[in-house]
Amino acid sequence: MNLHVLEPRGIGRYLLGILAIPLLLLAAPSRATNADGPLFQQLAATVTAEAVAGQTVGLHDFATKARAAIDFMQPGGQLQGPYATSVARWSPAIAAHFASYLRDLYRDDLDALGSGWIDRILDELQAAGGSVARLSWGVFLDGTSHPFDSVAVFDPAGNLLFDTVLVHTITDVEVQPDDPETFRQIASVTSTDSKSVSGRFTVSNLGGTRRLAYGVTLRAEVAPYITTATNNAAMTMTANVSNSSLGTTGLFPPIANPQVYFGTGGRYQVINTDAARTPFRSRIWVSSVDAFQDGDYRVSGSDLGSGVSFDLSFGVSAGVASVSISIPGPGPLILLGSTSSAGEIFLGNVLYSDNAGVRYRGAFRNGGNFALRNFLIRTGDGAGEKGSVRASIPVYMAHEGVGVLSLTGRSAGTLSPSVEYVRGDHIRQPTYTVTADRETVRVGEEVTVTVRINNNSRAVALRDGSVALDIGSLRGILTPKSATVVNFREIATNGSESVTFVLVAERAGQVSLQADVDGRWGSPVPPEVTFRGRASLEIGAPPPPPTQTDGALESPQSGSFESGIGLVRGWLCEAREVEIQINDQARRRVAYGTVRTDTRDACGGNVNTGFGYTINWNSFGPGNHTLRLFVDDEEYERVNFTVTTLGVDFLRDVNGEYTLPGFPRAGRDIAVRWSEPHQNFVLADASRNTSSPASSSSTRSIAATSLGQLESPRQDSFESGIGLIRGWLCEARTVEVQINNQPRRQVAYGTVRGDTREACGGNANTGFGYTVNWSSLGDGDHTLRLFVDGEEFERVTFTVTTLGEDFLRGISGEYALRNFPQTGRDVRVRWSEPHQNFVIVEAR
Repeated sequence: MNLHVLEPRGIGRYLLGILAIPLLLLAAPSRATNADGPLFQQLAATVTAEAVAGQTVGLHDFATKARAAIDFMQPGGQLQGPYATSVARWSPAIAAHFASYLRDLYRDDLDALGSGWIDRILDELQAAGGSVARLSWGVFLDGTSHPFDSVAVFDPAGNLLFDTVLVHTITDVEVQPDDPETFRQIASVTSTDSKSVSGRFTVSNLGGTRRLAYGVTLRAEVAPYITTATNNAAMTMTANVSNSSLGTTGLFPPIANPQVYFGTGGRYQVINTDAARTPFRSRIWVSSVDAFQDGDYRVSGSDLGSGVSFDLSFGVSAGVASVSISIPGPGPLILLGSTSSAGEIFLGNVLYSDNAGVRYRGAFRNGGNFALRNFLIRTGDGAGEKGSVRASIPVYMAHEGVGVLSLTGRSAGTLSPSVEYVRGDHIRQPTYTVTADRETVRVGEEVTVTVRINNNSRAVALRDGSVALDIGSLRGILTPKSATVVNFREIATNGSESVTFVLVAERAGQVSLQADVDGRWGSPVPPEVTFRGRASLEIGAPPPPPTQTDGALESPQSGSFESGIGLVRGWLCEAREVEIQINDQARRRVAYGTVRTDTRDACGGNVNTGFGYTINWNSFGPGNHTLRLFVDDEEYERVNFTVTTLGVDFLRDVNGEYTLPGFPRAGRDIAVRWSEPHQNFVLADASRNTSSPASSSSTRSIAATSLGQLESPRQDSFESGIGLIRGWLCEARTVEVQINNQPRRQVAYGTVRGDTREACGGNANTGFGYTVNWSSLGDGDHTLRLFVDGEEFERVTFTVTTLGEDFLRGISGEYALRNFPQTGRDVRVRWSEPHQNFVIVEAR
């Protein structure tokens, strides 16, 4: 540990060490106004010297006000005393020393109070009569007595007007935080983020009130591009503090120096115990695909109001699923690693020790700063172009008191920055499509060939590229009429650009062509990182067969975003058993045999080829995941996808409806409405009320309530896009659905549903599901009937909203939905063609 202590400006400040506020011991305050200060000593000595023999003063009012201060600042502390050791009347000497004491005590406020304020106060006090007393009293706390020596002023009735200790205490705090501010750069990768909390708080005591202002701004930065070769890339977070006084009221307003400390609050405990550590901590974590890297990390701060700076280092060792922290030396810095993740660190209550072994807490006055530096990030093997670093750092406002009446804090908000970086080893490579306006040519005919460059990256643009025609690939049939090299400047994320070549036939034949495409990625990828590929056109040859000719996993797709209640779906021409495995979890049986008439040709007339599995994507947590499809115990396909959640597995009792302008094309708008059964947004006709889909209620057979349930669609629900008719049945030989007056359709039955085991006497193979394109039904109200073993089991009416087509292609759109699922939080939704709906891609 490195601990740098700058020389304080006053000898009485040395024991402050690195901090202005002690935990349990009396520390010298920043002004000489306590029992060790010369101005107090002179005042107290004068009161003692001029004490009137036999003079007494009532202390009931003092005791009442002292208990109020103790109860507020140290609950559980007990007042000892008080006793009047000397009682005097006002005299010129006492007034002179009292004026010097007040002038030093309120020196920061004299400009606002006015040059004649002290003289006016003394005139009023002396005119009222009363007495000045030297008091001995204390606070009994945690088995220890903490003594105080003070000078108090009383009116003739014994009412306390002023006390040299209680003026440093408070009996109430009122905090008025501002709305949190967010400054976030607009970019595809937000490697810099700033958050701030600010506001005002008012402190009160026996003599008046003081209004104070606070502000904390935190800037987080991370290296915008990280690869396995640059795993020493670091994250830095720096907080800057501003505190000030806004004015006072009352005869003797409290002396309150506003300070900021970072942590989650909590009452002070005995030093060097675990109980003292746990209430005070902030959390810093990286996205699930990455982890922290081994190294020496740093925590530093400066300008703490006592002329002290610090720079502390600690070692981090990240394992497979944990973070260990080692602190050289005696270890006054409290840090907690993680036993469950290699991607999170808990920064505990930042405590320091001075040369006398007294431990203090990090409180930051006006102009102070606090920094976390050299937090190293290691990229993992998981998919995903972006990673992120986030933090949750609670901010508390504190009032500096005296002795054990030391610190009272109130929450001022939480700093929650989030910064992103590009995971260089996982950037999606561009792909190329080549088309020609004819397959064969005769001598002298022209042909136009188009090369389309697709930027598949969601994180970075393509830049400074070119497409160069390979003359040899023309086979002497064609010769260029236009330029053979075409440059492109930039292709945005998820965008594409086309270049054309005009060719002339020198002899008859088939059109074929190859072109070389190269370029580099845009910021933040370094310019020396380039890509190169070859685009080919062979019209005369048959297209290459797909990787699977006897089936397809249609959702999720590789690179897709998933959220809410979704479905794993697809088709297989032939299968005895279908299973899926997500990440390293156990395999799950998937129901197979749903009617898919669109597979008739591919599967030799077989249409009972569909499979589907209802799944709550939220249960897997946010981040990247892997799904493997097994057919008859052999792996058939594997995809990587990303899940976005709203922080809970199942969000309840939340509503929200938003209009998305310009979708699916300019001049058109569409509404989306939160649907609890789907745990997602569905398209909704904005003119319809949520209760409008149907006039009838759902109907069930008597057995339906105990033997099964149709879970989606529900009565009066809104449906859109590709969805799933789903539910569970304890026992069934055949399951069918009928929509409106269409023919019944067979539904696959037997998916594992562990949540039905108790209701179904131990049977968990109870799930059924049927993939349906709701858009094919058309806009409006529809009726679905569920048949079990030929008997109607349940009937519901629901509403479908479409975009005018059965399947919308070639459309994109992304929208921010503010204040969802609650005020101050936002989600971002993106159009997904496979889902024919919007999916949540970000929640913050």
